[in-house]
Amino acid sequence: MKPTIIFRDEIIYVEFFLSGVRKRRSTGLPKTSKNIKYVERVIIPLLLEELEKPNFSFSRYAYEYLESKANLKSFSEIRHVVNELSVFNDFDIKTINAGVIRRWLQGQDCSPKTLRNKMSVFRGILDLALFDEVISKNPFIHIPTPKGVKPEIFPFSRDEVSLILNACDDLDHKNFLAISFYTGMRSGEVLALSREDIDLEHRIIHVRSNLTRGKLTTPKTRYSVRDIPIFQNLLSFLQSQLARTKKYLFVNSKGALYYDISSFKNDEWKDLLASLGLPHRRRYNTRHTFATTLLSDGVDLLTISRLMGHVNTRMVIDVYAKNNLDKEPLKYNLSF
Repeated sequence: MKPTIIFRDEIIYVEFFLSGVRKRRSTGLPKTSKNIKYVERVIIPLLLEELEKPNFSFSRYAYEYLESKANLKSFSEIRHVVNELSVFNDFDIKTINAGVIRRWLQGQDCSPKTLRNKMSVFRGILDLALFDEVISKNPFIHIPTPKGVKPEIFPFSRDEVSLILNACDDLDHKNFLAISFYTGMRSGEVLALSREDIDLEHRIIHVRSNLTRGKLTTPKTRYSVRDIPIFQNLLSFLQSQLARTKKYLFVNSKGALYYDISSFKNDEWKDLLASLGLPHRRRYNTRHTFATTLLSDGVDLLTISRLMGHVNTRMVIDVYAKNNLDKEPLKYNLSF
């Protein structure tokens, strides 16, 4: 009998029979039309391969690896890498050697950090075959890990921030961008904000949650749980958003939290920059803008690291202090 899709607590499960016994496996994916299609197109075919014949295909171990990571915050990123590695799905995993990996690496056009993440997933899939004694060693022992380089950042200038906020007609998007520019919060932290997190009387935003894969979680690290002052620049935007919402500041057309930043005004952001003649940049650069502005305005490194939710000042020094910032800084009212 072909595996079927069922739902429990708005999570997609796959139900199937193994040796006459009914089994259910959680995909860890929320019940959305996009995820249902992904399960039908990718997960069920991989499960059928596993059930119908014994094999040592790469796809079998890729599926097992993906299933083992279903409860991690980084699942969506891992799934993306596994999808990229699907070019190896028909390979017998015993035929994937260091030479095959090197040729794959030559075709990768990404940052060292992204490449290390991809290699980690690839290595993890091969480790499962090693644990099963299908292969005698993991070929990644012959592959050096690429060294990291200091990330290049692209903060916005004062004029660019004004252009963006003035030109944005969508109030939700405008207020989201203003909060991002004037607090340096991560996108998931902004999307997780509730009215309880905003203390207008004391001009404080309490960062206590993060939105990941449609679920509220704790922030990235314990240092990410923090309080951020509400600068004067931000006040009117916050008041505008509070007047528009009930519990959470940013909800979709159904009144529910967004899945993640990729589902929030993504096309609108691209179109907005294009309409202003600005080169495309990730919205994460709003966070870079906040940090570089504080640095330019003479705020000490420890204060910046605490406002950004960093473990220590090292990130501020490595990423921001050593970058050549040619653009005019955006001025804030640092009344805290």
